[in-house]
Amino acid sequence: MMCCFISTAIGTSMGTMAAMAPVALGVAEGAGLNPAIVCAAVIGGSYFGDNLSMISDTTIAAAEGCGSEMRDKFRMNFFIAFPAAVLSLIFYGFIGGAGSGSIEVGAFDLFQIAPYIVVLVTALMGINVAVVLFIGILMTFIVGLLQGNVGFFDIAMAVGDGMADMFSISIVAILVSGVIGLVRYYGGIEWMIDTITKKIKNRKQAEYGIGILSGILSGAMVNNTIAIIVTCPIAKEIGSKYKIAPKRLASLVDIFACAFLAVMPHDGGMLMTSEMANISPFAILPYSVYPLFLIIATCITIQAGLLRTAEEKQKK
Repeated sequence: MMCCFISTAIGTSMGTMAAMAPVALGVAEGAGLNPAIVCAAVIGGSYFGDNLSMISDTTIAAAEGCGSEMRDKFRMNFFIAFPAAVLSLIFYGFIGGAGSGSIEVGAFDLFQIAPYIVVLVTALMGINVAVVLFIGILMTFIVGLLQGNVGFFDIAMAVGDGMADMFSISIVAILVSGVIGLVRYYGGIEWMIDTITKKIKNRKQAEYGIGILSGILSGAMVNNTIAIIVTCPIAKEIGSKYKIAPKRLASLVDIFACAFLAVMPHDGGMLMTSEMANISPFAILPYSVYPLFLIIATCITIQAGLLRTAEEKQKK
């Protein structure tokens, strides 16, 4: 639950894993818990927010790429991700074990989590994502300065480090968008759509095709954001043919990209977490149930035709 909250507030799975994995493994060691289950819970909770958060790069890429409002995509995702998260919590409640040790709860300061809460609330209110991020950064600086945890130059260095971390993915996104533009110009997108749609006979198959394409690309490239950027133009073309709403397209592309990547043993988050726990990624996979429940919940909505808009039902 802590990973779910943090990842939804800050919009990154890797950042959540980097922050929470050492804490969770420390608790596991002190309480005598199974480290593989603890790692799986951290990864699942982290991807919950990465897929759902309004300020996640995957949400922004999927919503913008498919022509959807982020708040509409959030609502669509919520009704799928929330049941999957609840089932995951129940699963860990049964198989997590009672532990054999004890841990001491230290002091905590609610004032320090104020930026997380503000970001989460303002994002849910539908405020522009750039404004939300600016408010979050500003509040973090204010809290840090008031409590004496950071100085002005520490803040400046943190901003620089954050920009540097995003530089590489920005360059890749620009290059990928350029390649997609060239492919579209020379008819490659149309050829791919025709090839895919030849085997698609109805809306259900179209939704499965879009989701599986996004998931496979995510696992192959080990980057769900880039997979979404590549998939969205194709998803929009297929969606227009089968009258699939943009928010549904954005939801499908994002869910499958995140879920497939979350169970890849070569995923960066999986490797980082398993290295901290000194166990194999394959020891974690049997307990990584959230991505599985997320895919199952999505498939149920596809098969049963759930979460369709009034406009989609009229166009059916």
